[in-house]
Amino acid sequence: MKKKLFYLIISISVLLFCYNIWSLLDRKPPNVFSEGCSTELEEFGTNSGQGNIVGIQPKVSPIDFANETNFFNKLDAYLQEAKQANYLMENTVVLFPEYIGTWLVVAGEKEGVYTANNVTEAAKLMISSNLAKFLLTYLDAPQVPDRVKYSLFAMKSAEMADIYHRTFSQLSNKYQVTIVAGSILLPEPIIKNNTLKVSKGNLYNVSVIYKADGKPYSEIIKKVFLTSDEQPFTKSSKINQLPVFDLPIGRTSVLICADSWYLENYQYLDSQKAEIALIPSFCSSDGKMTEKWKGYDGYPTPDDVEKSDIGTISEQNAWLKYSLSTRSKETSIKQGMNVFLRGRLWEMGSDGNTIILKDKETKLSASINGATIVCLWL
Repeated sequence: MKKKLFYLIISISVLLFCYNIWSLLDRKPPNVFSEGCSTELEEFGTNSGQGNIVGIQPKVSPIDFANETNFFNKLDAYLQEAKQANYLMENTVVLFPEYIGTWLVVAGEKEGVYTANNVTEAAKLMISSNLAKFLLTYLDAPQVPDRVKYSLFAMKSAEMADIYHRTFSQLSNKYQVTIVAGSILLPEPIIKNNTLKVSKGNLYNVSVIYKADGKPYSEIIKKVFLTSDEQPFTKSSKINQLPVFDLPIGRTSVLICADSWYLENYQYLDSQKAEIALIPSFCSSDGKMTEKWKGYDGYPTPDDVEKSDIGTISEQNAWLKYSLSTRSKETSIKQGMNVFLRGRLWEMGSDGNTIILKDKETKLSASINGATIVCLWL
């Protein structure tokens, strides 16, 4: 009996040793030095000295999130081009899109994660190669419908937050501009000692704003209206927790993607005397904007929406009719911008033109299947 137990222990030890070796292999993907955005730059208005909003729609791929160097180089290349176009000054606010930090969940993973055929395949490899960490996170997860997705993001959250924070802090300081850093999924995030920190608890889709000296504002923006894809593992915030910031361009609010579709958000921001609305978004499908609009996702259709538009008008026309352009009309918000993440992440494509609100009038950037930099002079 002792002999059998001995062989069992030896066998388990060998298996664990082999597993550890396998899990550590191929975790150093090559650094990618971005060649620049090689895309169109577009301006709206003229420089009157009142500042400007620079919307960046970066074209990304999984390898851009493999490590901090790749992530920094990708975003730095766009800011460098904006600087060369004379778009960056002391009263500039740069806007990045939704989920720009979320995909840092794959940082430091095995190379097969970046070359996987689809997100599901990549996630399975991540879980299998981080099994102990995943299981511990899963067992400690809050009671959410999809504990697998929750645990996948939660187990990587500290590393994600560190890379996200260092990158945007360095970029804002390097170019001496204010940056609205898109969004990232993190559990119970807070700003402590000018650093982004996470802890155990609910996941939120959040955005952080960085000042020109690289320090973040203490208030974190949390998404209020979650999509049906987000709801099983992400927690929503409350409307009265939406902050308004005194930025160099004026009283500014940030509405993360779907939050821009709900009138009550604008009414609350109006009560806070917001003048500008910045919207980071992500539309995860090629050609989505030309498809028929399927209606509101995750919440009941508001009463003021024309039900006949569902399945009739295009997705893009729905964004123009039911988001920033129209929802802000009866409020103090006169200027704004909505940017979309572009590129291909595994099987997921992307779509979306930058939407501009200038003095209550809506403008749309050129349709480009790639990255864009749009400058709105105020």
